[in-house]
Amino acid sequence: MVNLYHKALNANDLLNKQRYFYDINAGINKSVDGVSIDSTGRLSVKSDVYNFGVVLLEMLTGMSAIDTKRPTGQHSLVAWVKPHLCNEKVKTIMDDKIEGQYSFEAALQAAQLSLKCLEYDPENRPSMIDVLDALEAIKAYSVR
Repeated sequence: MVNLYHKALNANDLLNKQRYFYDINAGINKSVDGVSIDSTGRLSVKSDVYNFGVVLLEMLTGMSAIDTKRPTGQHSLVAWVKPHLCNEKVKTIMDDKIEGQYSFEAALQAAQLSLKCLEYDPENRPSMIDVLDALEAIKAYSVR
């Protein structure tokens, strides 16, 4: 089996499929988040898991991962909202544009999945298969 690492997966790539597939095919991506690199300085299977956690967080909040126009302490979305991902505070970070399209329980599960993907230590991050299973469970829970 061949592992494919996208290196810098982000919400804009998913929304702009043409660029996303070009990046995969050309194998060019120059920006890599330091947390996405393993202790040897190489990309690992868990690199994309971390980046997916960032994308999921962007989707939940409607905000970009880095925004220097936000107030000090809020420039990095991950650092700013991580403390809000495991309890009732999730309501305070959710994108108003998707309000009413999900249950609080589904939002909390998605936020907790994002938190697991964003673990600093790659060994503590779930596999992408586990992420997919969690997303399927969230989807099934949302439909009930």
